[in-house]
Amino acid sequence: MTLSEIKLGESAIITSILNNEFTLKLVEIGFYENKMLTVEAKSLGSDPICVSLGNSKIMLRDKEAKSVIVRKCDNKM
Repeated sequence: MTLSEIKLGESAIITSILNNEFTLKLVEIGFYENKMLTVEAKSLGSDPICVSLGNSKIMLRDKEAKSVIVRKCDNKM
């Protein structure tokens, strides 16, 4: 499942990041395996989305969110 599939208010844990043109950018802003994030907001059409990652809120385009492989979790940050 990708980050773009997570619904508003749900939390997920990053399991991997696809190797593409967004990989370095995502790693530089804190997207690592086993980090928990929460979808805070989605615009109409879900592009872009806002996620909480640690103490940061990050906006991602749909193409970037599809590069982040996650698994749902029950805990909210």
